[in-house]
Amino acid sequence: MKQLYIALLLLFYCTLSFAQQDYRKGYIIQGSDTLRGYVDYRGDSRSAQFTTFKQTLNGDEKRFTPNDIAGYGFENENRVFESKQITLTDSAKATTQKLFLNTLVRGRANLYHYRDNFFVDHYYLEKDTLFEELLNRKIRQTNPVTGRSYEHRETKYIGVLNYAFLDCQAISMSQLQHNKSKPQRPDKNNSRI
Repeated sequence: MKQLYIALLLLFYCTLSFAQQDYRKGYIIQGSDTLRGYVDYRGDSRSAQFTTFKQTLNGDEKRFTPNDIAGYGFENENRVFESKQITLTDSAKATTQKLFLNTLVRGRANLYHYRDNFFVDHYYLEKDTLFEELLNRKIRQTNPVTGRSYEHRETKYIGVLNYAFLDCQAISMSQLQHNKSKPQRPDKNNSRI
């Protein structure tokens, strides 16, 4: 039985080491310089941790972390990742870490996405000096009187959005509260943020 486990581990290791690379036209941003070449296209979790870059398809690979470069992107896919310092919280403590966040919206307010190693999606809003995670998660609590357990949503994102868009007359707190449970179809009369 022990030999079977060793054989399976060896097979798993070999599979990981021969994982196919997918280099696509892209760039990395070092300081104020943009180096064009080819960037390895990977999944969301790995893309947040590091990237691999080559100046030519046959060139040498260089691996970069969020501490090494300001960001990277893919030309044809129109995907951009920026290095950002975020706070990761678990049940015991909060730690800060630099990660590459996928830029979803860029403008007067920026919206970023990050998928962690447990395949949980995190969204961050940046506007002026504000950089905050938009929390919308299920929480299980127990009623101390009845002892019954129930789930509810922690919707801290509503307060963050309300604060961030105080200067936008088209969005009000009541609209955010009303729309939190059901997504609305965009209306052509809605004003842009």
